[in-house]
Amino acid sequence: MTINVITAIKDGEFEAEVANLLFSHGCEISLRAIEPIDIANFILELSDLERWYLIHSDDFLIPKQIKTAFNSHSIMVNRNTFNPKQLIDQLADNFRPPLLQTIDTNKNLDLITIFGSAGGAGTTTIASHIFFRIKQSHSIAAINNLDQLSTMKADTLCLAEYSPIRSINSYFTDRRKPAQYISALVKASKQIAYVINSTNTGLSNLEIFLKDYQTLKFRKPLTVILNKHFQDSEGRHIFKKFSNIVFEFNDQSSRNSQQISSFVVSFNHRAIARFPSKLNPLSDNFFKQINQISQNWLRLPEQNSGKSWFDGKSFKR
Repeated sequence: MTINVITAIKDGEFEAEVANLLFSHGCEISLRAIEPIDIANFILELSDLERWYLIHSDDFLIPKQIKTAFNSHSIMVNRNTFNPKQLIDQLADNFRPPLLQTIDTNKNLDLITIFGSAGGAGTTTIASHIFFRIKQSHSIAAINNLDQLSTMKADTLCLAEYSPIRSINSYFTDRRKPAQYISALVKASKQIAYVINSTNTGLSNLEIFLKDYQTLKFRKPLTVILNKHFQDSEGRHIFKKFSNIVFEFNDQSSRNSQQISSFVVSFNHRAIARFPSKLNPLSDNFFKQINQISQNWLRLPEQNSGKSWFDGKSFKR
């Protein structure tokens, strides 16, 4: 993130020293003021001073109105006591993202988060169909970014999806915005789902995810979904291994009641491609499983009509 700076330093050599320091740390000096009027004329053209800093020497007389306009973003420097590290630290403290960005837990969001493994597990497809199934009988919002999550009203039913992801703990100490988003989702969620491909690689991803999930401080109810499943000999072998992984995890977690739910979603190109249509959604195993997953999270009315709940939209980040 670029930090925009205005300098107001009378001593030319000292100003050059400060400017070189700022340039070397990626700051952009937009104005090198000689008189206070230069600053006043410049800020009149700015609509927002929140991301601007005024760095001035102690012998440069800054009017009170200008200092007030910059609020805490005004830093005074003295040539005799100048500390380069201290100046950079002051700038960084205001612009560096926090180690962990917290979401107001008092909101009591009814948030469902669907994570997916690598390799095209079909996370967005699953999330989209679940979203529109729930939307039939509940008011629900789709969450796509951290800002949207932060501003969501209390007691709102929400659904978010993110992929690919293998483990969660590593994101809690990462300052990058995607990592902040993932850690915020985990903390705010009432339910978490993890979608994997019906392959040996998908099963390996599930084992890694569950091992990490057991160590989570913010552990939430978890549902694992074996997606794109084929009913053939290979598929039966994958299903058996999947069932064993889930059983072993639940057996180890039985003492603290941290059981996980599991679902298997069949792979059916034709069923997905034909929607929206007038056919009964529950005539196909794919949509039967979508319905069961949705009802597992919420008490939904039975789907009896032939009207599609899916209108062809999807989650977009």
